[in-house]
Amino acid sequence: LYPLLMLLLLACTFGALRAIRWLLEKREKRHMGACTACGGAIYRCALVCPACGQPHAAPVNVGFFGQAVDALAPDREALALRLAEKRRCPRCATRLPLRQPRQLCPGCRQDPFGTAAFRERYVAAVNRRLWPVLGLGFLFSLVPVVGLIPGVLLCRQKLSGPFSRYVPGGRRFLTRWVVRLVFVLLLSIHWIPGLGGIVIPLVGWLGFRLYRRAFLALCREAPAGAPAPVPVPVAVAAGAPPRR
Repeated sequence: LYPLLMLLLLACTFGALRAIRWLLEKREKRHMGACTACGGAIYRCALVCPACGQPHAAPVNVGFFGQAVDALAPDREALALRLAEKRRCPRCATRLPLRQPRQLCPGCRQDPFGTAAFRERYVAAVNRRLWPVLGLGFLFSLVPVVGLIPGVLLCRQKLSGPFSRYVPGGRRFLTRWVVRLVFVLLLSIHWIPGLGGIVIPLVGWLGFRLYRRAFLALCREAPAGAPAPVPVPVAVAAGAPPRR
């Protein structure tokens, strides 16, 4: 019964977190500011105005749920990565509607992962967390019942979440169920003192590797919402006069 109990507790926890995130998103929209240049609505955590591109002088940081907080962002580059991690545009902080990295932001009409430099910085930032997070996950995993929920939440938010939020449902179906199956199998040994410490690190590492690979593959595709290229006749492309 132990695996079923833990799955039930995790489902209740993630359901409550989803409800809280939804409420915070609604609240943030009601407290949007105005651009000093054009007067358009702008998120308090945005780096630029989505309408005119005017830089935001004092953007605030984002919290655990991706919502704007009251503290000013100390580093604009770190804020851009943090926004992208929460599936928000790294420029205007608009929430991205699609589960894929290459898309046009509904606010500023820019591709959030359109440059290779930003993609590399994003992946590198998540890579640097791997061993510290797995180490904390090991400590959490040593504690039966009580330690499992924060450990799974930590690995999901810091390791797999930054990539899985951009993987569409069809492509992540197999990955998601492989991770779930391994997790359920490992739950059967989580209650064993000492041996149970490997559960969260193994699941966190597996989710990190699989979702990162899917994310990088999607980054090589054309952005969703971009106009399709117009086919050019062979004769025109070669420089020859078109046939009449």
